Amino acid sequence: MNENEIAQDLYMLVNKTYHQRITNDSKIQALLQGKKRSHKQADEFAKQTAKQLGASIQDHVYSAVLPDGRMSYEMADHVIGKMLEESYRDVDDFTASVQKSLNKDAKLGIKAQKTDFNTNMAKGLVNKVSEADNFDAFTSQLNTLLETFHKNIVLDNLQKNVELHRRAGLHPHIERRYFGGCDWCQKLAGDYDYPDETPHDVFRRHKNCNCVVEYFPYKGKKQDVWSKVKSNYNKNEDDLKRRKLLGSLRGYTPHAKAVQKARDISSKDVRNAFRHPLRVQKANYGEKSGLTYQKIIGEKVTVIVNPLTGKVLSTYNTLPQTRKKYRAGAVFDV
Repeated sequence: MNENEIAQDLYMLVNKTYHQRITNDSKIQALLQGKKRSHKQADEFAKQTAKQLGASIQDHVYSAVLPDGRMSYEMADHVIGKMLEESYRDVDDFTASVQKSLNKDAKLGIKAQKTDFNTNMAKGLVNKVSEADNFDAFTSQLNTLLETFHKNIVLDNLQKNVELHRRAGLHPHIERRYFGGCDWCQKLAGDYDYPDETPHDVFRRHKNCNCVVEYFPYKGKKQDVWSKVKSNYNKNEDDLKRRKLLGSLRGYTPHAKAVQKARDISSKDVRNAFRHPLRVQKANYGEKSGLTYQKIIGEKVTVIVNPLTGKVLSTYNTLPQTRKKYRAGAVFDV
């Protein structure tokens, strides 16, 4: 048999085994049949899909059946490259179904998007396979590359949907959760207004990266990203008010930016004041300034905001006596 015939036979064997493994994988089937609540589930689906693809490849592809114990670029592209196209669709379809469910929960009439196959990323993986002198010695590294490849599909899909929501007039908030690892990931952890505050690297991952990027869309002022997956976000009236409050945040006036910098107040503390206020006072009208303003008292920071525009007017550190006064009791003025 020549190299092309070997490659064709291997592809057919790997393809059949892959689909059998996916069908028989209890974790994958549970994710497919369960309610889609977050992109963490998409990450889990991607990881398990990569695991089954890697196992399917190793069931049939090993040095003894390869010319000179390795795969040429053409052979790797025919076998592994073609399989990546199939597994890519599986992960992208699942991630889109997660977004569809989240859009439905948020009562958004926006169609969940799918992504185009990332040819450059696939070619990079195939090239690494072809560079290995011995396929058997490369299998461990291949499994790592497959997991990174498939998890990146989730990020590509998430970013495409977030950008669509932005163009539709929503104000997305992104959260990247850190679960241990490198300093690079730790520095990226946090929640961001998209696109103004979102670093480009938020939608990137390296090999062995366990970070999870989440986006929970809420229509209009209800949108927010929370540190936990919310299975019931209508549990009480105050909870809804807090979500509306955070969703109303639209940025800072030049004065507010200058004051925030001078007082060394972080944007994270400002958002936390919106997310977990000790007290939200009624809106008032300033005779001298001609502006409507509202005071939001947080654990660390007190924020003065224009409720009509969502712009922060000023910020200052919450005094200890103020914190003590409002730590108990109703959050919202009546």
